[in-house]
Amino acid sequence: MRMRGLAFLLVVLAPALVAAACGGGGGGSGGSSSTQEGSSSSKELELDDYYFEPKTVQGNAGQKITLELKNEGSTEHNFTLSDQGIDQDVEEGESAEITVTVPQSGSVRFYCKYHRSMGMTGALKVSSSPY
Repeated sequence: MRMRGLAFLLVVLAPALVAAACGGGGGGSGGSSSTQEGSSSSKELELDDYYFEPKTVQGNAGQKITLELKNEGSTEHNFTLSDQGIDQDVEEGESAEITVTVPQSGSVRFYCKYHRSMGMTGALKVSSSPY
């Protein structure tokens, strides 16, 4: 009986221990609308028909953010950030990675050069102070 109880306990606790070990303190891209921890981070940016999600990417002044561009739309899209010389096409169903730098103050606009006139724009901006 004791062996069966010990086996049951291992089956129940093992997944929890593995999950706790795997989930420890690293900063991931997650689903939040802004990324602010550390001096460098990564974030997913969805390109769809005809919008970006999230529309605003926030971070600390001067912070580098690696954006994973995922085209979930039915046509080719683009990520252009003229202020930083970035012009990246992403085919339907494909992904690409770029690195942007949060401006020292305010915000800069990014857009899809193919669908800008349809409102496919967004902003990279410095996080607001809580005060």
